[in-house]
Amino acid sequence: MRSPETFPRPLRSEKVKSKQCRELSYFGCRGDGATAARSMAHEVRALQSALDWAGQSATRALCAKVGAVYAVDKPLRSRGWLDLAMLGAQIMWHEDGGGLHYDVRPGPVIALAKSYNAGGLDLHLVPPGLPGTLRSDTIIKITSDAIDPANRDKGAERHAYRMGLWARLGKGSTPTHLRLAAPLSDSTGILPASRVGDEPTVAAFTPKMDARVMVLPPDTARISGGMWGYRDGMKARWQRARVIVLRGGLAPQLHGIRFDRSYDAQIRLVGTFGARLWDIQFAQAENNTLNGQLGYGLSDGGYGTELMNSVGENCRHIYTTNSVKTVQGSRDFHHLLGVGRVSDGVVRECSGRGGRNGLWDTHHDADGVRFERLSASDADAYGATLRGRDLRIDDFKTRKTWAGIRIFTEYQGGDREDDFFTAGKTKVDFTTSHLSNLDLECQNAAISVSHATVQLAGTNRVRSENGPWLEATGGRVAVAGTHDVHLNGGLACVHLKPPHSAAYSVWGMQTKVQVEAGARIMLDARLARRPMRGFVLAYKTGLDIHGHLHLRLPRGSVIGDLHRVRCFGTGRLVLSVEGVPDAVLTKTVAEACGTVIETEDASAWWYDPADGPGRWLRPTWQGDWHGNGPWIPPGLQASGAMVDAGHGKLRLVLNGQGPGCVLSLGPEGTDINLPRGKFSLEMTCFLRLGRRRYVLQLTHAKGRVSRVISADEDLGPPFVLHSNADLWAWTEVWATRGGYLPAAL
Repeated sequence: MRSPETFPRPLRSEKVKSKQCRELSYFGCRGDGATAARSMAHEVRALQSALDWAGQSATRALCAKVGAVYAVDKPLRSRGWLDLAMLGAQIMWHEDGGGLHYDVRPGPVIALAKSYNAGGLDLHLVPPGLPGTLRSDTIIKITSDAIDPANRDKGAERHAYRMGLWARLGKGSTPTHLRLAAPLSDSTGILPASRVGDEPTVAAFTPKMDARVMVLPPDTARISGGMWGYRDGMKARWQRARVIVLRGGLAPQLHGIRFDRSYDAQIRLVGTFGARLWDIQFAQAENNTLNGQLGYGLSDGGYGTELMNSVGENCRHIYTTNSVKTVQGSRDFHHLLGVGRVSDGVVRECSGRGGRNGLWDTHHDADGVRFERLSASDADAYGATLRGRDLRIDDFKTRKTWAGIRIFTEYQGGDREDDFFTAGKTKVDFTTSHLSNLDLECQNAAISVSHATVQLAGTNRVRSENGPWLEATGGRVAVAGTHDVHLNGGLACVHLKPPHSAAYSVWGMQTKVQVEAGARIMLDARLARRPMRGFVLAYKTGLDIHGHLHLRLPRGSVIGDLHRVRCFGTGRLVLSVEGVPDAVLTKTVAEACGTVIETEDASAWWYDPADGPGRWLRPTWQGDWHGNGPWIPPGLQASGAMVDAGHGKLRLVLNGQGPGCVLSLGPEGTDINLPRGKFSLEMTCFLRLGRRRYVLQLTHAKGRVSRVISADEDLGPPFVLHSNADLWAWTEVWATRGGYLPAAL
């Protein structure tokens, strides 16, 4: 993230002491919802008159009539100032290409007199320069025909993503000499005529590159309340239908707005500075890109945007970042506002559900965007898709999503025909991100990386039904913190693929995952429905372990490509495969790569896969014994209940009768003798969640302790008690944490 000195927090517009507020009905707005062509034309004229009046001064405000419905068939336009309170009213467009379009008043676009070094503070403008006297803290934007290094589009010369950076003026500025409050962060761009893979850099802002300085007017927009959207039923022919578009503005504010149906973006920000949005409900944004229906909730094209306490449903992206391509030599003020990266945005405490693409998204122009305390659920998509630089996700939760988080640079894995192909020479040209404190439950891959630099940190919980914990194609992944991962299926626990050839020079010809010193990873695939591979590590990939990685696999699984796994220093790889003795595991690893590993006795966490964790205790046993242990005579009957004994203990009491039999604990055959006739058996499990230490104590009716089993592993092994063909099982009671217990047998 950029420092506060370099990129200060967005300005907040000064509060106006008194406002002249008028209701929309003052200008002739009916608000009766009439949809006849003549009625909608009248409503458009009246609303436009109100917006023209309000735009003349910051002291003018508008408010709607409570409960009114404004049906319109043309776009509405506002320029200058806008203060609109909808107060629960509705505004609905009935034709394509509508929406409320707000623009700041155009400012000057002045050329630089000479080259500018991003490490300095002085700008010299071509005479006559800017009109009037400039106050300190004035916001300016500097644009250039140089192409952004990370946003080149196949080297296109005329139509490309150009450079554009925000700055604030300091003291001592004159109309021809501008003094910046802090130097710009970027110093180089790319020549527009350069080819992909041939990237000579030039000074970002020089007369040769047609650099321009723009001064943002103090105009702003404030919109609150209301239901906004488009009439349903015309989806087949609607193209690029936006709802609210803001072009420019100092600290615009939008809050309490509800959206229903749109076909491009429900809110689109272009060149705003410090926009603040909260309590927004995005809904029903159609996703059909071939028909121009982009399906965005908020399309952020500004600097320092804050989206807070908002929700989204059935959108392609609830939040995404976007920039604009511009032709070489453009001088259009409003078009140039959208040039450059989307920087330092914050999305905080929001939730989303539904949709068929990444619910929370950044595009190729994002820089320093943060996602904090978000959730994604019930979506046939990734929870989040990240593309850009210095991106962060912290405290992120997914439930019932198709996959977890995707971090990538190219859409097609390096295809040169991809519009967003990035053949950079340095790592800064590729996506960089930091993920921490994740709680992911998804169907497929939890974390997917493609040609990016990623750091995983914090305390993380992952549950995947049919995918790996981590899959990576190119790039570097550094894993710190603790990771509790449970996989129920899929090809492998960790799947690494080789990078494409264009990225070899950047990534050292490797797809590398490094478990940092102090990191602790528990990869538990015991509940997988079929055998799995622990590691699938392709050519030119590697897994380096400096911390602790614990891998548990079900019966029939194979560990995988161990010859590309290396342990360093205090690094530990602990393995266990059901049914494979420790000696065999140790020999297999030694022959594969010579790495010294530790093994875990698989019988300590043995369970019957046919049972699964859902079969708890059964009241009646009969038939033959199928499995390890002695034969149990038929006729045994028992019933009981499991209760919370307090002080972190669970107590199970069984009372029954039978011809005399033997209960067996685990496949190793530890026995408990039950007498002929009536019997009583008590079992107590001690829970110590703080230290994650578990003790299972079995006590015979006479008070004799038959066996005590303890475990100090991070999660503790599940124990299964079984008898005959019907089986009775006590599986992972203590691992639920939610306190689920069978009330009775």
